Amino acid sequence: MNSVFIRNLSFGYKDRPLFENFNLSIQQGSWVTIVGPNGSGKSTLVKILVGLLEGTGTIIVNQVTLTSSTRDSIREYVGVVFDNPDNQFVSETVADEIAFKLENLGVNKFEIRDKIKETADLIGITPLLNLEPHKLTNGQKQLVILAGAIINNPPILILDEALSKVDAITTQKVLEVIAYLNKKGTTIINITHNLDEATLGQKVVVLNEGEIILNGTKEEVFEHEKVFNALGIQLPFMVDLSLKLKFYGLVDKIIFDAEEMVDHLWK
Repeated sequence: MNSVFIRNLSFGYKDRPLFENFNLSIQQGSWVTIVGPNGSGKSTLVKILVGLLEGTGTIIVNQVTLTSSTRDSIREYVGVVFDNPDNQFVSETVADEIAFKLENLGVNKFEIRDKIKETADLIGITPLLNLEPHKLTNGQKQLVILAGAIINNPPILILDEALSKVDAITTQKVLEVIAYLNKKGTTIINITHNLDEATLGQKVVVLNEGEIILNGTKEEVFEHEKVFNALGIQLPFMVDLSLKLKFYGLVDKIIFDAEEMVDHLWK
Protein backbone atom coordinates (compact mmCIF):
# COMPACT_ATOMS: atom_id res chain seq x y z
CA MET A 1 0.00 0.00 0.00
CA ASN A 2 1.25 3.47 -0.89
CA SER A 3 1.21 6.49 1.40
CA VAL A 4 1.78 8.75 -1.60
CA PHE A 5 0.93 8.02 -5.22
CA ILE A 6 1.63 10.53 -7.99
CA ARG A 7 0.75 9.86 -11.62
CA ASN A 8 1.30 12.16 -14.61
CA LEU A 9 1.88 15.28 -12.51
CA SER A 10 2.57 18.38 -14.54
CA PHE A 11 3.39 21.75 -13.02
CA GLY A 12 5.33 24.83 -13.97
CA TYR A 13 6.00 28.38 -12.89
CA LYS A 14 5.30 31.29 -15.20
CA ASP A 15 8.93 31.54 -16.22
CA ARG A 16 9.60 27.82 -16.67
CA PRO A 17 8.01 24.36 -16.71
CA LEU A 18 9.11 22.00 -13.95
CA PHE A 19 7.26 18.67 -13.71
CA GLU A 20 5.94 16.97 -16.84
CA ASN A 21 4.18 13.59 -16.57
CA PHE A 22 5.98 13.05 -13.25
CA ASN A 23 5.35 9.72 -11.48
CA LEU A 24 6.31 8.64 -7.97
CA SER A 25 4.98 6.25 -5.35
CA ILE A 26 6.07 6.04 -1.71
CA GLN A 27 5.26 2.92 0.23
CA GLN A 28 3.44 3.15 3.54
CA GLY A 29 5.80 2.98 6.52
CA SER A 30 8.93 3.65 4.48
CA TRP A 31 11.59 6.32 4.96
CA VAL A 32 12.37 8.03 1.67
CA THR A 33 15.01 10.72 1.28
CA ILE A 34 14.63 13.10 -1.65
CA VAL A 35 17.78 14.91 -2.76
CA GLY A 36 18.86 17.05 -5.66
CA PRO A 37 20.48 20.37 -6.52
CA ASN A 38 18.74 23.69 -5.92
CA GLY A 39 15.87 24.21 -8.33
CA SER A 40 15.31 20.50 -8.93
CA GLY A 41 11.74 20.65 -7.63
CA LYS A 42 12.05 19.14 -4.15
CA SER A 43 10.25 21.86 -2.16
CA THR A 44 7.77 22.46 -4.96
CA LEU A 45 6.80 18.79 -4.80
CA VAL A 46 6.07 19.08 -1.08
CA LYS A 47 3.88 22.15 -1.61
CA ILE A 48 1.94 20.31 -4.30
CA LEU A 49 1.42 17.28 -2.03
CA VAL A 50 -0.21 19.41 0.67
CA GLY A 51 -2.20 21.59 -1.70
CA LEU A 52 -0.22 24.81 -1.43
CA LEU A 53 0.44 24.64 -5.17
CA GLU A 54 -1.79 23.03 -7.78
CA GLY A 55 -0.68 20.93 -10.70
CA THR A 56 -2.45 18.57 -13.09
CA GLY A 57 -2.48 14.80 -12.77
CA THR A 58 -3.47 12.39 -10.01
CA ILE A 59 -2.18 12.68 -6.45
CA ILE A 60 -3.33 10.28 -3.75
CA VAL A 61 -2.21 10.85 -0.16
CA ASN A 62 -3.07 8.30 2.53
CA GLN A 63 -5.67 6.75 0.19
CA VAL A 64 -7.39 10.11 -0.44
CA THR A 65 -7.27 11.79 -3.86
CA LEU A 66 -6.07 15.37 -3.55
CA THR A 67 -8.65 17.91 -4.71
CA SER A 68 -9.66 21.37 -3.56
CA SER A 69 -12.35 19.78 -1.39
CA THR A 70 -10.08 17.15 0.23
CA ARG A 71 -7.04 19.38 0.71
CA ASP A 72 -7.80 20.29 4.34
CA SER A 73 -8.53 16.71 5.38
CA ILE A 74 -5.30 15.52 3.78
CA ARG A 75 -3.38 18.06 5.83
CA GLU A 76 -4.69 16.34 8.95
CA TYR A 77 -2.89 13.17 7.83
CA VAL A 78 0.39 14.88 7.01
CA GLY A 79 2.83 16.60 9.34
CA VAL A 80 5.03 19.09 7.47
CA VAL A 81 8.09 21.03 8.57
CA PHE A 82 9.53 23.53 6.09
CA ASP A 83 13.00 25.03 6.20
CA ASN A 84 11.79 28.49 7.27
CA PRO A 85 9.93 28.05 10.59
CA ASP A 86 8.90 31.71 10.81
CA ASN A 87 6.44 31.09 7.98
CA GLN A 88 4.67 28.41 10.03
CA PHE A 89 4.23 30.11 13.42
CA VAL A 90 0.67 31.19 14.22
CA SER A 91 0.56 31.27 18.05
CA GLU A 92 1.87 33.46 20.87
CA THR A 93 3.70 30.79 22.90
CA VAL A 94 5.54 27.57 22.14
CA ALA A 95 2.93 25.49 23.97
CA ASP A 96 0.11 27.11 22.00
CA GLU A 97 1.99 26.52 18.76
CA ILE A 98 2.45 22.83 19.47
CA ALA A 99 -1.22 22.52 20.44
CA PHE A 100 -2.57 24.33 17.38
CA LYS A 101 -3.35 21.25 15.27
CA LEU A 102 -5.09 19.41 18.12
CA GLU A 103 -7.19 22.46 18.92
CA ASN A 104 -8.35 22.59 15.31
CA LEU A 105 -9.29 18.93 15.53
CA GLY A 106 -11.45 19.60 18.60
CA VAL A 107 -9.40 17.57 21.07
CA ASN A 108 -10.29 18.33 24.71
CA LYS A 109 -7.94 20.57 26.66
CA PHE A 110 -6.83 17.90 29.15
CA GLU A 111 -5.71 15.55 26.38
CA ILE A 112 -4.01 18.46 24.63
CA ARG A 113 -2.09 19.32 27.80
CA ASP A 114 -0.84 15.73 28.12
CA LYS A 115 0.10 15.53 24.45
CA ILE A 116 2.04 18.81 24.64
CA LYS A 117 4.11 17.45 27.53
CA GLU A 118 4.64 14.08 25.85
CA THR A 119 5.70 15.59 22.54
CA ALA A 120 7.91 18.31 24.05
CA ASP A 121 9.69 15.68 26.14
CA LEU A 122 10.20 13.52 23.06
CA ILE A 123 11.76 16.37 21.04
CA GLY A 124 13.61 17.81 24.03
CA ILE A 125 12.03 21.26 24.13
CA THR A 126 10.14 21.18 27.45
CA PRO A 127 12.05 24.23 28.85
CA LEU A 128 10.79 26.29 25.90
CA LEU A 129 7.05 25.74 26.37
CA ASN A 130 6.22 29.10 27.97
CA LEU A 131 8.44 31.21 25.72
CA GLU A 132 7.28 33.44 22.89
CA PRO A 133 8.43 32.24 19.43
CA HIS A 134 10.38 35.43 18.68
CA LYS A 135 12.66 34.66 21.65
CA LEU A 136 13.78 31.34 20.14
CA THR A 137 16.78 30.62 17.97
CA ASN A 138 16.11 29.45 14.41
CA GLY A 139 17.07 25.92 15.42
CA GLN A 140 14.67 25.96 18.37
CA LYS A 141 11.91 27.23 16.11
CA GLN A 142 12.40 24.27 13.78
CA LEU A 143 12.11 21.89 16.73
CA VAL A 144 8.88 23.55 17.87
CA ILE A 145 7.36 23.26 14.40
CA LEU A 146 8.42 19.60 14.32
CA ALA A 147 6.69 19.01 17.66
CA GLY A 148 3.52 20.61 16.33
CA ALA A 149 3.73 18.48 13.19
CA ILE A 150 3.86 15.16 15.06
CA ILE A 151 1.61 15.87 18.05
CA ASN A 152 -1.39 14.13 16.44
CA ASN A 153 0.69 11.13 15.30
CA PRO A 154 0.19 11.73 11.57
CA PRO A 155 0.70 8.70 9.32
CA ILE A 156 2.96 10.79 7.05
CA LEU A 157 5.72 13.21 8.12
CA ILE A 158 7.37 15.44 5.51
CA LEU A 159 10.59 17.22 6.41
CA ASP A 160 11.80 19.91 4.00
CA GLU A 161 15.28 20.85 5.21
CA ALA A 162 13.61 20.70 8.62
CA LEU A 163 16.85 20.41 10.60
CA SER A 164 18.98 22.80 8.56
CA LYS A 165 19.28 25.31 11.42
CA VAL A 166 19.70 22.76 14.24
CA ASP A 167 23.14 21.98 15.69
CA ALA A 168 24.75 18.61 14.97
CA ILE A 169 24.19 17.06 18.41
CA THR A 170 20.52 18.02 18.51
CA THR A 171 20.08 16.88 14.91
CA GLN A 172 21.34 13.42 15.84
CA LYS A 173 18.88 13.21 18.74
CA VAL A 174 15.98 14.36 16.58
CA LEU A 175 16.87 11.85 13.85
CA GLU A 176 16.66 9.14 16.52
CA VAL A 177 13.14 10.37 17.31
CA ILE A 178 12.26 10.28 13.60
CA ALA A 179 13.65 6.74 13.36
CA TYR A 180 11.47 5.80 16.35
CA LEU A 181 8.39 7.23 14.62
CA ASN A 182 9.26 5.36 11.44
CA LYS A 183 9.54 2.07 13.34
CA LYS A 184 6.05 2.72 14.72
CA GLY A 185 4.76 2.98 11.14
CA THR A 186 5.03 6.67 10.21
CA THR A 187 5.98 7.26 6.60
CA ILE A 188 8.96 9.64 6.49
CA ILE A 189 9.67 11.83 3.47
CA ASN A 190 12.88 13.73 4.15
CA ILE A 191 14.13 16.42 1.78
CA THR A 192 17.66 17.38 2.68
CA HIS A 193 21.04 18.56 1.43
CA ASN A 194 22.69 16.47 4.14
CA LEU A 195 23.05 13.03 2.60
CA ASP A 196 24.20 11.54 5.90
CA GLU A 197 20.49 11.65 6.79
CA ALA A 198 19.74 9.50 3.75
CA THR A 199 21.73 6.61 5.21
CA LEU A 200 19.11 6.26 7.98
CA GLY A 201 16.20 5.55 5.63
CA GLN A 202 15.47 2.79 3.17
CA LYS A 203 15.06 4.56 -0.17
CA VAL A 204 16.56 7.55 -1.97
CA VAL A 205 15.09 9.60 -4.81
CA VAL A 206 17.38 11.92 -6.77
CA LEU A 207 15.68 14.81 -8.59
CA ASN A 208 17.11 17.15 -11.19
CA GLU A 209 15.10 19.80 -13.05
CA GLY A 210 11.81 18.12 -12.21
CA GLU A 211 12.86 14.64 -13.31
CA ILE A 212 13.69 11.55 -11.28
CA ILE A 213 17.28 10.63 -12.08
CA LEU A 214 17.61 7.79 -9.57
CA ASN A 215 15.05 5.98 -7.44
CA GLY A 216 15.70 2.88 -5.38
CA THR A 217 17.11 1.54 -2.15
CA LYS A 218 19.94 3.55 -0.66
CA GLU A 219 22.32 0.69 -1.52
CA GLU A 220 21.25 0.80 -5.19
CA VAL A 221 21.23 4.57 -5.55
CA PHE A 222 24.57 5.28 -3.86
CA GLU A 223 26.32 2.97 -6.31
CA HIS A 224 25.88 5.70 -8.94
CA GLU A 225 28.78 7.87 -7.80
CA LYS A 226 29.18 9.55 -11.19
CA VAL A 227 25.57 10.82 -11.12
CA PHE A 228 26.11 12.48 -7.74
CA ASN A 229 29.38 13.99 -8.90
CA ALA A 230 27.73 15.39 -12.04
CA LEU A 231 25.01 17.00 -9.93
CA GLY A 232 27.52 18.43 -7.46
CA ILE A 233 26.11 16.40 -4.57
CA GLN A 234 28.59 15.16 -1.98
CA LEU A 235 28.17 11.55 -0.93
CA PRO A 236 28.12 10.64 2.79
CA PHE A 237 31.59 9.89 4.16
CA MET A 238 30.90 6.19 4.80
CA VAL A 239 29.42 5.76 1.32
CA ASP A 240 32.40 7.47 -0.30
CA LEU A 241 34.80 5.35 1.75
CA SER A 242 32.91 2.16 0.88
CA LEU A 243 33.04 2.90 -2.83
CA LYS A 244 36.78 3.53 -2.70
CA LEU A 245 37.43 0.35 -0.72
CA LYS A 246 35.13 -1.57 -3.03
CA PHE A 247 37.18 -0.41 -6.01
CA TYR A 248 40.24 -2.03 -4.44
CA GLY A 249 38.35 -5.18 -3.51
CA LEU A 250 38.49 -4.58 0.24
CA VAL A 251 34.71 -4.58 0.69
CA ASP A 252 31.98 -6.01 -1.50
CA LYS A 253 29.13 -3.65 -0.61
CA ILE A 254 28.37 -0.17 0.68
CA ILE A 255 28.70 -0.10 4.46
CA PHE A 256 26.88 2.71 6.27
CA ASP A 257 27.98 2.06 9.85
CA ALA A 258 31.53 2.86 11.02
CA GLU A 259 31.66 0.02 13.54
CA GLU A 260 30.50 -2.44 10.89
CA MET A 261 33.21 -1.14 8.59
CA VAL A 262 35.92 -1.68 11.23
CA ASP A 263 34.65 -5.20 11.97
CA HIS A 264 34.58 -6.02 8.26
CA LEU A 265 38.14 -4.81 7.65
CA TRP A 266 39.51 -6.64 10.67
CA LYS A 267 38.07 -10.03 9.72
